[in-house]
Amino acid sequence: MALTYGYDPIQMQDGIKMFHDRSAAIQQHLADLHQFAVNHMVDWDDNAKVTYEEHKRAWDTAATNMNSILTEKAAPTLLNSLNTYELTEGVNQKRFMH
Repeated sequence: MALTYGYDPIQMQDGIKMFHDRSAAIQQHLADLHQFAVNHMVDWDDNAKVTYEEHKRAWDTAATNMNSILTEKAAPTLLNSLNTYELTEGVNQKRFMH
């Protein structure tokens, strides 16, 4: 089916998947980093442990916010755009191609 205007649905679907994949990767990297730190905390003094926990809370909040943007805003927005393009394309196909 020839499109009446340019958009790439496969590329848009790949973008949606990429947002979710990146979010999962961020979470996994943070979990790996935390496990690395936990494995070494036995050698840390109490001040270092407290400092780590303070920083961890800050980057966990930042990661949560970033993942929220990726999965709750960017991916649904791209999906909504794709759905709108496909609906518009269907109308255009009926109107101009028959």
